Amino acid sequence: MTWLYFFSMYYLCAVALLHEAGGLKPPAYVWLSTAGMVLFLLASLSIACGFQRYVAIFSLFLGQLLFFLYHMDFSTWHAALTRAMPMPVLFTVIPLLTLPVQHGGYLPAMQSYLAGRWQKPLRLFWLLSGLHLWLTIALNIASLPTMQKLLADSRLPQRFLVRLYTTGYASSMVFSPYDGMVNMVLLLTGVRYAVYFPAAAGMMLLIMLIGAWLFRREGSLPAPAAKAAPPCPGAGRKVGELALHIGVLIGLVFVGDRLLHLSNQLYVISLLIVCYALFWLGLLQKWPVLVREMPVYHSRLLGSKNFLPLIVAAAFLGTILAATPLKGLLEQLLPTMQALPLYIVIQLMILLTIALSLCGINMTVPVTALALTVDPAALGLAPPAFALSLLCCWYIAMSISPLVPFAAVLAETVASTPRQVTWQQNRRFALLMFFLAPAFIVLSNKMF
Repeated sequence: MTWLYFFSMYYLCAVALLHEAGGLKPPAYVWLSTAGMVLFLLASLSIACGFQRYVAIFSLFLGQLLFFLYHMDFSTWHAALTRAMPMPVLFTVIPLLTLPVQHGGYLPAMQSYLAGRWQKPLRLFWLLSGLHLWLTIALNIASLPTMQKLLADSRLPQRFLVRLYTTGYASSMVFSPYDGMVNMVLLLTGVRYAVYFPAAAGMMLLIMLIGAWLFRREGSLPAPAAKAAPPCPGAGRKVGELALHIGVLIGLVFVGDRLLHLSNQLYVISLLIVCYALFWLGLLQKWPVLVREMPVYHSRLLGSKNFLPLIVAAAFLGTILAATPLKGLLEQLLPTMQALPLYIVIQLMILLTIALSLCGINMTVPVTALALTVDPAALGLAPPAFALSLLCCWYIAMSISPLVPFAAVLAETVASTPRQVTWQQNRRFALLMFFLAPAFIVLSNKMF
């Protein structure tokens, strides 16, 4: 069924493109998008595995049961089914950004550029965490093994690498307009990235400041920190070129938000990824890699086979639930939360996510549930601040739980164990962010 999974993702991209271009009118779009989403769920759930698969199946079953019990019409069912349709479209094109980064000669240039900058550890941490953030925007979690390749000849201690990778990846998870989690939360909360950006940039800076402060407290690096890297002429210019491309990609989100009036911002971002990745490959004269790297490209698409059906199923259940009297019962529970200070409410949301992640439940489940059931206005939270709260729940739980995918990838990258890289080496980071992140959100909430 793997081929059907790939086909359904490409099919959804084609349907979305034709609809946004005006080539599909509502009757045809409704039936074609319904067929595409059903096909996608059948294919993805047949190859998915683990707890997320069972949660997705249960969510779809419960949503369908409520649909029949409350005698809803087909338009409600279709709206629920296609609520998260932009997510498979986005994840189909995201791997395109990895191609120019990996085939543009940037990685050897970065290794050479870093070779003479090991004498000042704190400055080195800022430089490497910034580079890792930039790479994560383009490569997502693949940035961890990529950075490790850059630092393969270094003698950097494991604690430094864990702090570095956690700081860079967590920063990207609240800031990057090309991150799947950011886009999922913005989709479910109805927040546009241009509105969310100021708070996200502030949280990103706070995460990097805490990472640098913790590194400084934990001691200095051994000397010499690294072996000499092979010289690469124009290494600084090449690194600057990469930074410029990523910066342009971020800037294009604001331009696209103003100029491209599509039905969903995720379609704008997907279109930007395709156009800019092809433009970037053209500048590098590397278009042939599109064909040569197709098997690798498909392997990256498989990386979302567990996550995407869960998002679609959760959005389906949440939309159906909103059309039933049960939503009113949930809203009646909010006054008990309103009696608490906003700072404590945000901490409780984070604690819930941490507790479930420590039980092996992926952060997708509590974050999606909170996004679809909690009315931020009832808590006194502006939608952008609420979106930032949900993403803070995600990255704080991610940094401390040994039972989430990030812990496994990080442990493999630094040749350690998930428990050591999370509970032992990241607990100070998680504890500090547990107290500081809600304070920052409360302050930023006043801006909106």
